[in-house]
Amino acid sequence: MTNFGYADFLSRLMSTHRRLDEDYVIAAVYVESEAKAILEDTISNLPVTRQMIVAETRKDPVLQQVVNFLKESWPAQPKQIADPDPDVKKYFSRRDGLQVVDDCIMFGDRTVVPLKFRKWIVRQLHRGHPRMDRMKSLVRSYIYWPNVDDDVTQFVRECTVCAQAAKSTKPKQA
Repeated sequence: MTNFGYADFLSRLMSTHRRLDEDYVIAAVYVESEAKAILEDTISNLPVTRQMIVAETRKDPVLQQVVNFLKESWPAQPKQIADPDPDVKKYFSRRDGLQVVDDCIMFGDRTVVPLKFRKWIVRQLHRGHPRMDRMKSLVRSYIYWPNVDDDVTQFVRECTVCAQAAKSTKPKQA
């Protein structure tokens, strides 16, 4: 019996490996396909394509850091983020709602928009000149970035068409 050789260590390793429940695997595939469908639906309502979002996300250093944290793991505290850009730290507080779907970042069911497209998308969504509350609601339905509400507020306040409409609808003083 001394010539039997060494026991196969891989067979022993497999006996301690926990096998995933089949329902878990099916649920994970379902969630992934749902996330992709939500991404496509969201982007279809924007004046950009998924490919445009992907390309600019890859070029955006802040979003690349966020993607890296999402794929690896976030630091325990925001002060541990080495990147000097404060926007990376702003994503830290939203980290539980962020995910990478088809190389795009999503916050819940909203697409995270790279810096290059932010003003343009807000301008396009504002083409019908909705009032402030409607504009914020519209933006919150499709897109996200840190301080998106502040950016929308500033954009609407600077809109000359909206300012003129607001002046013309004010009741006249007697």
